[in-house]
Amino acid sequence: MTCTATCTAVSSWLQSPTCSNSSNVVTVQLLFTTTGIQSFELSFDNMKNFPSLASYSVKVTMTSSDGAYQISEDTYNLQNTLPNVITLNSWSFNSTILKESSTFSVSMTPTVPLGSTDYILITFPAEFTVASPICTLSSQQSCSNPTSNVLKIVSTGVFPATLAITISGITNPSASSNSPIFIETYNSADKLYDQDYSVKFQRFCTAYCRTCLSTNTSSCSTCYTDGTLVSGNTILSGTTCTSGCGSGSYYNTSTMACATCSTNCTECISYSGCTACPANYYLYNQACVGGCPLGYYTDSVTQTCAVCTAALHC
Repeated sequence: MTCTATCTAVSSWLQSPTCSNSSNVVTVQLLFTTTGIQSFELSFDNMKNFPSLASYSVKVTMTSSDGAYQISEDTYNLQNTLPNVITLNSWSFNSTILKESSTFSVSMTPTVPLGSTDYILITFPAEFTVASPICTLSSQQSCSNPTSNVLKIVSTGVFPATLAITISGITNPSASSNSPIFIETYNSADKLYDQDYSVKFQRFCTAYCRTCLSTNTSSCSTCYTDGTLVSGNTILSGTTCTSGCGSGSYYNTSTMACATCSTNCTECISYSGCTACPANYYLYNQACVGGCPLGYYTDSVTQTCAVCTAALHC
């Protein structure tokens, strides 16, 4: 610590002050050259702030030069206004699929090294479901779930300078969330040391995709079957999630995607289940044919093969 002294009046009032520091006690000797001085100012440089948001007091005592009597004594309460910022080396979700189970991993380096009685809190937004989480830590750390969506990490030994934490058993939100995940460190008196709230859950895939190509986040490979998640676009057509299959295709319940109808089908309920045919083709036994077999005639109105009757000689 460096201490300096300045006066609010002319410098002739005061000779150069002397300053010493021992165990956080700063002693300043002032030699006034005149009497009747009512105010003066001292400033101390290079003081290191308290490492948490806990308030702490500074006592200022003024005594006579011979220490025979005390002139005044005041105590001032000081408090940092902002916590330190945790350094996040990396973080990730192993899955960003909505409403599905995932694992959250984070590597972090607290600004203030943690002692054996300090702890870490990781608070997930309300959009997450945290039930019976499993934490993977070093052998000296353990994890508990004291309240909903809050994880508390304590140590039976010494916290490492850089911590690698993996949390499984959480359920992702039903939509991308702008709410941050709070990562905080506290001392044993529950006073905040460090904090980070930059981590937010965002879907990897865009559009209506449940899963997508790693090289193209809008090229869907599967869709959400729960229409409430993505506005009902639950059917995969090519690489797009839609609300229905286009002409010449049908919804395949096995693959949960649109598939092409058989040859010459314009509409179908399955590959071999035609329901409509193009011009010059007629529907016969769920297939589109160019001509009707014996006993049937081509009905140009319904575009089907109709059964011959006594009235119709065919």
